[in-house]
Amino acid sequence: MKSLRVLRIACFSSVLLLIIGSSTAFKAQTLDAFNPGANANISDFLPLPSGKILVGGTFSTIAGNAKRNIARLNADGTYDATFTTETDITGSVLQFVAQPDGKILIAGGFATVNGVTRHRLARLNEDGTLDTGFNAGFTPPVGVSRIALQPDGKILVPASFSGTIQVSRRNVDGSIDSSFNAPTFSGNPNNLIIQPDGKIIATGAFLTVGGVDRKFIARLNENGTLDTSFTSPNPDQTNISWLTLAPDGKMYISGPFTIVGGLARPYIARLNSDGTLDTGFQNPAAAPTVRSAFKSFLQPDGKLVIVGSFDTIGGVARRGLARINSDGTLDTTFRNIPFGSGTPAIESLRRQPDGKILVGGSFTTVDGVARGQIARITSDDTGLVRRVPFDLDGDNKTDLSIFRPNGAASEWWWLKSSTGGNAALQFGASTDRLVPTDYTGDVKTDVAFWRPSTGQWFVLRSEDFSFYAFPFGATGDVPVPADYDGDGKSDAAVFRESSLTWFISKSSGGTDIVGFGAAGDKPVNADYDGDGKSDIAIFRPAGANGAEWWIRRSSNGNVFATQFGTSTDKTVVGDYTGDGKADIAFWRSSTGFWNILRSEDLTYFAFPFGTTGDFPVPGDYDGDGKFDAGVFRPSNSTWFIQGSTAGTLIQQFGITGDLPVPNAFVR
Repeated sequence: MKSLRVLRIACFSSVLLLIIGSSTAFKAQTLDAFNPGANANISDFLPLPSGKILVGGTFSTIAGNAKRNIARLNADGTYDATFTTETDITGSVLQFVAQPDGKILIAGGFATVNGVTRHRLARLNEDGTLDTGFNAGFTPPVGVSRIALQPDGKILVPASFSGTIQVSRRNVDGSIDSSFNAPTFSGNPNNLIIQPDGKIIATGAFLTVGGVDRKFIARLNENGTLDTSFTSPNPDQTNISWLTLAPDGKMYISGPFTIVGGLARPYIARLNSDGTLDTGFQNPAAAPTVRSAFKSFLQPDGKLVIVGSFDTIGGVARRGLARINSDGTLDTTFRNIPFGSGTPAIESLRRQPDGKILVGGSFTTVDGVARGQIARITSDDTGLVRRVPFDLDGDNKTDLSIFRPNGAASEWWWLKSSTGGNAALQFGASTDRLVPTDYTGDVKTDVAFWRPSTGQWFVLRSEDFSFYAFPFGATGDVPVPADYDGDGKSDAAVFRESSLTWFISKSSGGTDIVGFGAAGDKPVNADYDGDGKSDIAIFRPAGANGAEWWIRRSSNGNVFATQFGTSTDKTVVGDYTGDGKADIAFWRSSTGFWNILRSEDLTYFAFPFGTTGDFPVPGDYDGDGKFDAGVFRPSNSTWFIQGSTAGTLIQQFGITGDLPVPNAFVR
């Protein structure tokens, strides 16, 4: 390990020196250098695990190359010539859907792919070649705009079949699934969303479904029949063009409507899970300032990013791109970025795993800089940037880091994944508990510790390496810091084993006191429901049927419990599947096996990595939005990281007696 000067910080001194390197000031949203340029409309993007990006639309050139309607770009926006799809997709590409095996479903208005007949729906291999084993074998008269992939690999397709407008279900090879009996729609369904319970929400320009009034929106059961418990709020105008489903079952709709559920809701509204209007969401704009809202996505913190053709939101200048708070008000912390000179028409939107926003539409400039039809916005504010644990340099990757116990002069050392350089400082004592996380909301992990003897928290700000201290907790407590209130900043919190009580000092103000747990439980708080707030949770080593997990979901207050593991397993909670939700997980030291319970469907997978005596150090070391398995081997101070994208890393970092920082919250 490289030697360097160690910055020493007295715990009651306000004078600090700068360590190696310099910190970068975080700004609001800015235009990224990404600039491929296209000569016509961009309909959809698909960020890939490799960092590359699929682009679909109606263009004939992109990134300086002749490429019709589909292309793959490198992460920096340059053309990827290794993607072998030919330039003869005869018609628009409107949507991409990635399968778990890496293959890609494409939908649109095309008739052939690579010279082979494939009307409206096809599947590509990872390299762009046509997957000839998939053939839907139909010829809808109009393009297919939005399909949906079920967890079992079957595909839902809205289209006109033999003159009848329906939603059909296709098997994994494209053949029709005759067990799915969808009713007839009176008009085109243009958007399909699958709920976690398997039910299907359809939106579009229809008025009835199966002869039953369902204006522009309906819900189907898993077998395709109409769900009569879900009713339409009867929007006016012509259709619902887009729907975004929230973790709590509510849904955001957008389109040309102005009235929803009998109330004024121009262009954007939120519905309850039964289809009724949610009056708690106040429409952010009054007509005619918003002409339409084409697409949206929901952030983990509950805020909604929208794109469309508008100049203002709620009387405030926002041209084509805006963010809405969970109550419907405009989020003024998300700045106005002008698209073009007139009223822009942004029609495509995707969020990358690193929080950057891909947009496509009818514009030639963004923020005064030339951008042809396609741009990427860098979001450095706390609302959009994904927070990676133990990311001390703010590059969205977990850093190798150690705590060196040395009495009252203990040290922190980390290897910056952004530059490869080392950093070190003195902060804390050998008996302190490590509690590093982002307390200040700058998207960097702050060095921090909790002193059990006094209940004091000491936080070293990553912005300027000044520190602050405050009391919260008592001897015997277990520190459990996390962002419980969803404001982008971690809150000081403790779990009191003597009374089985959680005490949370919210950075947004106030203190929560919650009883949750039983004798012998271990706290395993994390964001299991993907709402941007940490959930109170415990691991019960000695449950009735083995080790148990109990989670109190912050999104709805419901309690979830499951059996997974044994009493001697180590908890290694994290988002291993990249769906924005923490997965229940443990590492078994006796075998070195990692066991992950997928949050998507509660199936699990297991694999060996590590050996007895290792410290498990889960984190996102390769920055792809998925947790990686990792272990620190104290016998030789070596890190072994199994990157979900970057492959295996073996790195010596530390000396005898060092403790790995990413092990701080393993129980």
